[in-house]
Amino acid sequence: MGLWFGILVVFGYGLFFIVWPEKAREWFLRAYNLDAPTQWYKPNTWLKSTPSLVVFRILGAVALCLGIIVLYFLRHSQ
Repeated sequence: MGLWFGILVVFGYGLFFIVWPEKAREWFLRAYNLDAPTQWYKPNTWLKSTPSLVVFRILGAVALCLGIIVLYFLRHSQ
C-alpha cells in the first residue's frame, strides 16, 4: 500500500512541476525568503540566483519517468 502511495506522490509532483512550474519555483524559494515572518532563523541564505522554469519542468519530467519505470518493474517482477 505504501509503495502505491509513493508512486502516486511521484506522479503528482511530476505533473505539478510540469503544469505549474511558476508555483513550484515559488514553493522552492520560500526557504530563501528573508522577509518571511514565520521563520526568524534562515540558514539557507546562500542562494544568489533563482532557477529557471525549465529546470522545474525537467524535474517534473524526470519524476514522471521515474514513476513509469517503477510501475513497469513492479508489474513485470510478479
